[in-house]
Parts: sequence; C-alpha cells; structure tokens
Amino acid sequence: MNQLAFHVADLTSISQQGDIFFYKNVHKLQNQSKHPLFHFKIATKMIARLEQAGKQYKVGDQTITALQPTTMDIHEGELLLIIGPSGSGKTTLLSLLGCVIYPSQGRLWVDGMEINELKDSQLAKLRLN
Repeated sequence: MNQLAFHVADLTSISQQGDIFFYKNVHKLQNQSKHPLFHFKIATKMIARLEQAGKQYKVGDQTITALQPTTMDIHEGELLLIIGPSGSGKTTLLSLLGCVIYPSQGRLWVDGMEINELKDSQLAKLRLN
C-alpha cells in the first residue's frame, strides 16, 4: 500500500485565528508516494480568500461566536492543516468555504466569486460545481 509521508515539523505555521492554527507549506512537502492521487504541484491559483470573515449566531439575547474573524488565502495544490480544540470554529470555517453558510462579518471569495453577494440559488449552483 502506498502512503503519503510528510512531517508536521516541515510545515510552516502561517497564522493563528482565535484558537485555530493554520499550517501550510507545499514547497517543503515530501511526497514519497507513487500513487497518482498524491502528486502535488506548486500552488498557483487562489481558490478561496477570507478577509476578516467570521460567523455569529443570535440565541435569544446572546450572541454566540462560532468563528472569530479570520483572514487567509487558500491556493490550489496546497496542503492545509486546520487544527484547534472543540468549539474553536473548524467546522464553521469549512462550512463557509464549502458555501453552505454565509459569513456574518467580513468577506469570502470562492473560485473568484464573492460569496457575500450571492443569492441562495447561486450559492447552491457554486456548490454543485
């Protein structure tokens, strides 16, 4: 069985947003696999961008912060690790990037389109592509 082998120590920490740590570095990734699914290329195209994007929910009189304002770029071909404790916003971040929910604040682009400005039907179409 082929395995993808890399070391977390080889990755560069790019940011911390609240309790979430983001690690990525394509250039130092050691791909020891011969499997075609695990071949990496140098990041070129930006596939997502967050600018102070965050998510809050109102529950009665309270405001629950599901994701602290987060700024980052994600490029095609990058290996990205999202690490944080329970409740830090990892799933909320993935829901934003997957165009399942809108940010409460900040801006989000996926595949060059600003998500904040899209209607629900346009968001659904983007998810299908």
